Amino acid sequence: MATVNQLPDALLVKNYIAGDEQALAILIERHQSKIYGFIYSKVQDRDITDDVFQDTFIKVIKTLKSNSYNEEGKFLPWVMRIAHNLIVDHFRKNKKMPMQRETEEYSVFSYM
Repeated sequence: MATVNQLPDALLVKNYIAGDEQALAILIERHQSKIYGFIYSKVQDRDITDDVFQDTFIKVIKTLKSNSYNEEGKFLPWVMRIAHNLIVDHFRKNKKMPMQRETEEYSVFSYM
């Protein structure tokens, strides 16, 4: 018989939705390094990576708890998509000013 750690993602997701909190812990542990590495490769900052990673799993939990998860057997790509969208949101929120504006200002100064 397979141990809990060997169960496929889809079954762990079902178990979690059915109330087995341990199932989510196994899913997070199983995919943590891949997801964390993906986020870090995009933001290049440990603190931001920690925040995005945490926000990703908050969103995962909310979606699973609200019974709106329907990615049968595709847990990791689904989580990666959530992480990717949160990274995009992070960059949108934290852009100080648009790039064109900066280059216009720099070009003005370079001609003075």
